[in-house]
Amino acid sequence: MGLGTTRKIAKDSGGFTVIEIVVAAAIIVLIGVVVTKFWINTSEAFILENNTAVLKQQSERSMEIMAERIRRANAASIGLSNGNSTMDFVDTADGSDIQYTLTPLAPVAPAWGEITQSINAVPNAIAGYAQALQFDVTGTGLVTINATFIIGSGRTRKTLTMQCNVAARN
Repeated sequence: MGLGTTRKIAKDSGGFTVIEIVVAAAIIVLIGVVVTKFWINTSEAFILENNTAVLKQQSERSMEIMAERIRRANAASIGLSNGNSTMDFVDTADGSDIQYTLTPLAPVAPAWGEITQSINAVPNAIAGYAQALQFDVTGTGLVTINATFIIGSGRTRKTLTMQCNVAARN
């Protein structure tokens, strides 16, 4: 080529424009947001189901334990205290002094505590996640147990209220 010859430079058409890169990034971000939201919702659903199973297991177990002992109670020995949230009685099968109460997990506790069964003043937790425990006793020895259990927080929070009626011995 001579000195006075001009050279034409061909435009490279193999690259991406800024607009194409921005659109691709926006699509990737949108897909990421959708996948993340799906994952969060699935995780929360799993946690809620797990919390429900834990509460059902804890509540049913504690009600069965209390009902079994109350059936063996001498109705005349049943005493309530602490605004009907503590129950004391004598087990006629073995003469044990039994107490059921809600023990808060203070001072840093969440909104729940443990249902404690004390046999001859030796405490043993029979259920966690208990928010409330109330007893009612009729003159005939019919005991009504009301307990509220709570677990989780936010969208994974689950509350379960249980009621059990059991007759003590007369």
